[in-house]
Amino acid sequence: MASTQPGAYGAALPSVGDVGSIATPTVIVLAARASTPVLFYLLGMVGIRLGSPMVYDAIRGVLALAGVVLYFVWFSRAYGWIRAAHGGTSYSTGLAIGGWFIPIGNLVLPFLGLNDALKRAHGTSSPIVLFWWIAYLVATVTSVATSVLFQSGSYALPSGQEALYHTMFQALHWSSFASQIVAYGLWAHIVREITARIASPRR
Repeated sequence: MASTQPGAYGAALPSVGDVGSIATPTVIVLAARASTPVLFYLLGMVGIRLGSPMVYDAIRGVLALAGVVLYFVWFSRAYGWIRAAHGGTSYSTGLAIGGWFIPIGNLVLPFLGLNDALKRAHGTSSPIVLFWWIAYLVATVTSVATSVLFQSGSYALPSGQEALYHTMFQALHWSSFASQIVAYGLWAHIVREITARIASPRR
């Protein structure tokens, strides 16, 4: 659904300063979330423990939630500016953001919205948004699977299958570790890239 409104739902068009002011905290929080797996790993290497696994999950959860909320505010402003400056967008701001909460649709709409924003701001398509979205989906699935497997423990497997449990757990753990770094790191980079293009559009 194409949208050519100057601003979302008749709102005033965000200025470049509006986009930039929210971009900075968004990038910082997303980058912090990207660094948490490495930070926790390094702390563990030197013997520093912050508490139970629930503490680590809580820190990751708070950073992820803050990053998503800031991203929504940033995206709303950036997409509104892009819509006016580039003669429209492929989706309304409401659909691009609301798509995160639509079952099934949330598997593709967040990607499509950000991809459209980058393409219009950058002037050309880039596979970086696809890489981000794949990494984000992998991080989400593997994080949940790792938590479930950890909570179930090896006692949930038939006798003699402890080795299989540990192999599965390690595979999921390291997949989650790597995908979180890539997903949130690329997310921060994309926000910064689009904001830079908005601040200094091509002539």
